[in-house]
Amino acid sequence: MSDNNDPRPDRAVPGDFDDNDIPTYAPPGSSPENTRDSVYDRAGRAAPQSIGAGAEDSATAVFPSPSPEHVREPGSAQPEQGYADSDFATEQPTTTMPVMTGTPAPVQQIPTQSVPVDAGYTGDQIEEDEPEAKRGTMDFGLFLIRLFFGAALILHSVSVFFRLGAGGGIAALEEQFSGYEFAGSLAIAVPGVELAAGILLVLGLVTPLAAALATVVTAFLALHQINIGATPVNPFQWGDGVRFAVLMTVIAVGLQLTGPGRVSLDFSRSWARRPLWSSIVFALIGIGCAIGLWWLVTGGAYPFTA
Repeated sequence: MSDNNDPRPDRAVPGDFDDNDIPTYAPPGSSPENTRDSVYDRAGRAAPQSIGAGAEDSATAVFPSPSPEHVREPGSAQPEQGYADSDFATEQPTTTMPVMTGTPAPVQQIPTQSVPVDAGYTGDQIEEDEPEAKRGTMDFGLFLIRLFFGAALILHSVSVFFRLGAGGGIAALEEQFSGYEFAGSLAIAVPGVELAAGILLVLGLVTPLAAALATVVTAFLALHQINIGATPVNPFQWGDGVRFAVLMTVIAVGLQLTGPGRVSLDFSRSWARRPLWSSIVFALIGIGCAIGLWWLVTGGAYPFTA
């Protein structure tokens, strides 16, 4: 090694080193002549290796092109004859599917039947609860009519039974019915029906039956007033007693058709809000019973005068 004349300490110059100054690593058992004079050998490191394909791997695999009979044209329905790639599939016998030729068999047509459809049919009708219309003060008005009409029936019946006022009681009523058959029974039955109908109407309970009973008794009393007053057919010549009796009959029929309203014990019944056609039947039954009772006790006498 040459002297270092560089004043800078710890500075190496290229001329200070040669190949003999590089330490060499020799594996145990190796002779100096077997070692190669290499930097990697001297440093004890493995030299880089070139990694590449071998001679047998460098050749490019060439696949044979398919024969013309194995090539299908686009849109062709001819089935594939077999698989010809020998690199991936072993040689196996292939089966060729026969192609059906000839005229196809006719398809049986099932006759269809046309079903007439109603033009007004719009599908399944689903019943929905319709919102009830606002009734306003109608229920309260019906309650007032029931209250005063029922009270009038109750007052008349009580005055007869207990001889209240100037009526004279059952005896006086029996005297009025003296010209009819079953006068004594009528004197008791008429105020009794009035009392039952009046109580039921005030409460608004079983209103169709109560209104029918009220129609029977008021219509019979109207015929009675027409008969004893020698009343003509002309309504302008009717007396106050006849008009009042006819008015009571009209109110009884009206309550039968309108129902008691919601301010009643029948508020949960359908006839309390919207009576059906059965109310007309009950009204006709009441009028018919009154006419039948009149026919029974009078023998079919005509109540009006000529």
